[in-house]
Amino acid sequence: MKFTLIALAGLSALATAQTTAVDATEQAASMASAANAANAAAASSMAQRISNQRASQTLVGEAASEAAVNSAAVNSALSEISALQGTIASAEASVLSVQKTAIATLSKQVATATGDAKTSLSAALASRTKKVGNILSSVTQTGNSQQTGLNPSAQASSSSEGMAAATGAPLMAAAAIGGGVLAVVGLL
Repeated sequence: MKFTLIALAGLSALATAQTTAVDATEQAASMASAANAANAAAASSMAQRISNQRASQTLVGEAASEAAVNSAAVNSALSEISALQGTIASAEASVLSVQKTAIATLSKQVATATGDAKTSLSAALASRTKKVGNILSSVTQTGNSQQTGLNPSAQASSSSEGMAAATGAPLMAAAAIGGGVLAVVGLL
């Protein structure tokens, strides 16, 4: 009887121990499940953070690449502007050089033409002056020849008439030529 009671007490203790073990196992399983859920949540959060960081890095890389492209475009535009300024300066220098050359050539041509005109006018004046001298000399010789061989009264009358007749036209021509000479002198 005592053995039976002892056995029953042992069985009851064993059952209690098994029940306690089952409860502990269930509790451990529940804790493990909670831990797994926490680990999963942490892993998901970490994965999200990593994804966000990669996205940020991608955005930063794209921004840097775009900034580099913009900088290259700006440098290219500045280079083109500098080249254009150089072209404009070269064109202005060429235009000024052509203008200076043209002005110098025109000045030389004007000086040459002026010298030629003065030479021509001087030659024309000398020629006209010589013609006037020849006419005056001819008039004088004609008057003297008409006075030769006449008596005093007739010589005086004939001289005055002859001089008037002989010198009329030549003197008018001389006056005209003299006027032309004066006009030429005035031009000089």
